[in-house]
Amino acid sequence: MAAKSQKKATSSKTGAQGVRSHQHPLIALLTDFGWDGWYVAAMKGVMKSICPECEILDLTHGISPHAVAEAALILNTSQRYFPEGTIFVSVVDPGVGTTREPIIACADGKFFIAPNNGLLGLVMQSAKKFECRLISNSKYFLPEVSSTFHGRDIFAPVAAHLACGVDWKTIAPQKTECFRLAQVAASYDRGFIEGNIIYFDRFGNAITNITRELFNESFCSPKKEKSRKATQSEPAVAIYVGKYTLPRIHKTFADVKPGEPLAYWGSMGTLEIGINLGNARSLMELRPLDKVTVKKVGEYAA
Repeated sequence: MAAKSQKKATSSKTGAQGVRSHQHPLIALLTDFGWDGWYVAAMKGVMKSICPECEILDLTHGISPHAVAEAALILNTSQRYFPEGTIFVSVVDPGVGTTREPIIACADGKFFIAPNNGLLGLVMQSAKKFECRLISNSKYFLPEVSSTFHGRDIFAPVAAHLACGVDWKTIAPQKTECFRLAQVAASYDRGFIEGNIIYFDRFGNAITNITRELFNESFCSPKKEKSRKATQSEPAVAIYVGKYTLPRIHKTFADVKPGEPLAYWGSMGTLEIGINLGNARSLMELRPLDKVTVKKVGEYAA
């Protein structure tokens, strides 16, 4: 009995070939299709028809239309909280029907199915183990493939077959390079961090691609970082966004008066721009991909 119990306890783990065996494999959907219309329902119908036992979770369908960088940020932030073996299907695909590739990646024991347009760039960047393959075995597509709805005709059936135990390397025999969008990663150069606004939440807060890790690597020596953690203080910096200069990074909204703008570290682990009890997007006239610059006080580019 002990041996049987041990076998059952380990049956839900990802196998050597990356195939998840579980009574209720989990598929998480992310799209820019919106919450109305029939597109998401069609994808779910395809998946349930092929793999009735799969569990389908809506990560979000509220991605701004065609906003690949926004989708990349939200996908990578969310996937950290899902169990090993989860299958993510992400469809933000302005190049649908063109020569762009459909891909499947395995990253730290999770699977990611998406167009090869940069959507998986941040997942690739943050993963300890990452392998990307070209989805090419049409046996696992729907019999008729539309030139405008690969979410239903390619990505959904591939996810369902994977959930039912098909080896991902059978679906995608050939390795391929995962494309990365330039704007999804911030960078440091000569005393400045430069990034972009990637996403606005429903409160109008601007979420950037400037991570806490990049900030610490750029502005905190190991000795100073230890001191910072002990005192809970931040390096002295100025943040430039649009026509605004923000003099420091705050801890929370109540650090400033109602109606005042601030920069702070958000729950995604990235720098955010907001207004206490206000909408930064509208009041500060911010837009997606607006540049955000962080400069250490007293340090200038050469």
